[in-house]
Amino acid sequence: MFAGLIFARDEADGALVATLPFAGATVIEVQARRLVAAGASRVFVTAGRVTPALIAAIDRLGSRRIAIELARRPAELSEKLRPDEPVLAVGDGVVVSEAVLRTIAHESAPVLLSVAQAPAGTALERIDPQDHWAGVALIDAALLKETVTTLGDWDLQSTLLRRTAQAGAVRRYLSPDASAADHLLIAGREDAARGDALRMAALADGEGQMSERLITAWIARPLIEMMEARKVVPWALEVAAGIAGFAGLASATLGWVTPGMGLALLAVLLVAVIRVRALHGFDEARAAIAGWIADGVALTAIPALALGVFASGGPTSYTLVATTLALLAIGRRAFAERLRWAPAPATVVGILFAASLLAMPRVGLALVAIHAAAALAVAVERLRR
Repeated sequence: MFAGLIFARDEADGALVATLPFAGATVIEVQARRLVAAGASRVFVTAGRVTPALIAAIDRLGSRRIAIELARRPAELSEKLRPDEPVLAVGDGVVVSEAVLRTIAHESAPVLLSVAQAPAGTALERIDPQDHWAGVALIDAALLKETVTTLGDWDLQSTLLRRTAQAGAVRRYLSPDASAADHLLIAGREDAARGDALRMAALADGEGQMSERLITAWIARPLIEMMEARKVVPWALEVAAGIAGFAGLASATLGWVTPGMGLALLAVLLVAVIRVRALHGFDEARAAIAGWIADGVALTAIPALALGVFASGGPTSYTLVATTLALLAIGRRAFAERLRWAPAPATVVGILFAASLLAMPRVGLALVAIHAAAALAVAVERLRR
């Protein structure tokens, strides 16, 4: 285990860069969540100026059960650290992926994440004529304590960088093709807004089924931007999705299949937006939960439709339902990351809704089964290769 350290000294437009809006939260909240996801047992923040916005951000992190402490002075930080505790430090305004943080954290201190041959005019701090610091360093508490003792009026982040380099730190280089999702330096509001846009664009053009990418681009992106602009509370989406899902599945079971499938589709779309919002905020755990819920709604919609339509449908109808469920349940894990055209929750419920509109529920189930069977067959064949 290691401790996380976030520097919050730089300002932009009268506010700390650490408190600028970013990814549905603030820069420092994203940094802290990433450190904890990478394995930090606790996180320290050292600030040049303590502002109400910084206190509010730290309180929000604390409410999420993240062990975070504000060190108002370098000496206070030194006192709080255990002598043998490794420290993973993240530079002011630097947002790095969990994978990069984990890689550095598993090294032996001291380590510097570096950029070779950075472009002219970069805001990254220079280590030597060849390399710039990419904003992540693994150090031991003893070096930090020694640096604080001799700090005087010097800046802690820059001084600690120099001392770490002088201590013979191993340099690990950031990949030249690293995306905004892997590494981002925020120095002002424009950088934060650009980072938001790049992150959302990467999600819309990233991995996943085609339907998920279309939902991200056409529904989630504008809706999330509207919610953030109007400061709509995140749980509003969750409440709406829960009501729509419960009402839809219950309605379909009771025989109101078309409105029921319509509400179930609305629930799946809202859960997809919740998932994208979580990914946009670098909250992979919450995104995974949203994905499981969407899968659950899609799978439950099939027997709900069957109960509402096939009350006396005979063994053929129930065989079709069981086959469809089996293909989706078996295939979901196999083809989720390999086929962009594989059936996603929105695809499944969308087909069932369209079929119910046309009064052809059996055709809808058959189409879902054929879609899942084709995707599973292709995925298995690719695995064999």
